[in-house]
Amino acid sequence: MKIIFIDGYNVINSWPNLKSEKKYSFDGARRTLIDKMHNYSAYEKCKVIIVFDAQNSKRNVENKEEPNKNISVVFTKDGETADAYIEREVHNMGRKYEVYVVTSDRLEQETIFQRGAVRISSLEFYNEVIKTEHNIRLKKNRDRYQNVSKYLEMMFGGSIHLKRAIELAVRIGDQIGVTVDRRAKRHKPAIICWFCENWD
Repeated sequence: MKIIFIDGYNVINSWPNLKSEKKYSFDGARRTLIDKMHNYSAYEKCKVIIVFDAQNSKRNVENKEEPNKNISVVFTKDGETADAYIEREVHNMGRKYEVYVVTSDRLEQETIFQRGAVRISSLEFYNEVIKTEHNIRLKKNRDRYQNVSKYLEMMFGGSIHLKRAIELAVRIGDQIGVTVDRRAKRHKPAIICWFCENWD
């Protein structure tokens, strides 16, 4: 089984969307990360353990929540860093599992390598999660995708031009109160998925 440890605050401070969200609500950024990991872990069939430092929180005991079977959320006890918790847990697991640690902390890298885990930088993992979200979106829209694609080709008189498709999506989005997401503005399959989700 693949197990992924995530240094929660390191990821929040590295991912562009979470970094901006934390300015308004740190709790909201944590919740968004947990929600994204719910979808990711279900699709990728792995166990995700998100670890948040509890330094300066005056929490004397560790707090662990399990929102579902694929995710654990850990708040370390006061004085313990997420790195220390992750190192201890990876050490306790030995080499029985395929273990990954998501952090951009270079010092952490040496320690976890010695214990048999693989480090993934926060930004590398961000790109992996985006890719997985795109695959989930394609799978969800599989039934409508071909029909919508053919209809758009007919509208545009041949192939679908991304720029024209975005312009149409923005007009429709303005009418129905839905924005065109960033990925849809950059990739043809994603804009077709946007139409599948928002256009009857």
